[in-house]
Amino acid sequence: MQDIALPLQDFLNSMDEDTAKAHFVRRLHAAFAQAIVDVYGLKAAALVLRHVQGVYVMDEEGQFPGNAKPPKLLRIYTDDPTIRADLDARQEFIKMNLAKQGFRADKVKLYASTFGMKERQPFADVLQRLASGETPAPAAPDTEDAYAEADEENMRKLLQVLKVGLCQVYGEQADDVVKSINAAYVRKQGKHTYGVWIYVPTETLRASLENHAEALCAHLRDLGVPATTVTVALAKPRMQGKQAFPALAAAQVI
Repeated sequence: MQDIALPLQDFLNSMDEDTAKAHFVRRLHAAFAQAIVDVYGLKAAALVLRHVQGVYVMDEEGQFPGNAKPPKLLRIYTDDPTIRADLDARQEFIKMNLAKQGFRADKVKLYASTFGMKERQPFADVLQRLASGETPAPAAPDTEDAYAEADEENMRKLLQVLKVGLCQVYGEQADDVVKSINAAYVRKQGKHTYGVWIYVPTETLRASLENHAEALCAHLRDLGVPATTVTVALAKPRMQGKQAFPALAAAQVI
């Protein structure tokens, strides 16, 4: 196990914090845009997002009893008071839809955009897709994007650990499960945590992997990858027929 875990841990520790932050912001923007579409519908969502200049998730400042973790605060900046009031009224629905995509927000606070912030357009790409009748891009990036942002050797290590984790979860059924996965991706979500995305060909396999998500995260943490979320989706058309682990040697169940 050390030949996998130790080199990988060196890679995890060396990840650039600014790069990890940029990845997190991009995921948050995509998740927020999808949440707004789910709450408002496509047409109204475009109007709302056009007037949102900033979205942030952070720990709320202050003193909290005992060892309680500080609440997660979602801060939204808009340049329109009517939009701001409506977002405030629907904040529980927004929080619920963000939670479905792996983002916890205990509280929501709305702020007026001021000065140069009014010129920001963080959802310009999303607005173009909505204008074409498309839905926002998913919070999880495509597997091909992963290789553009992390070198192939480091990605191979992460996928190897993911494969070992799957083998530990599924035991004798692991070979069939692993061979059926069309695409898989592991990305750093915060300073010390990782998210996993898995694309599969059938609804049955998707449901099975979702049911085993907590167990998979536990095994990955034991293997040196502090994963906190597993997102499973049906494979996109261009992923169908592909294998996520074609070049990896068979993983031994340990």
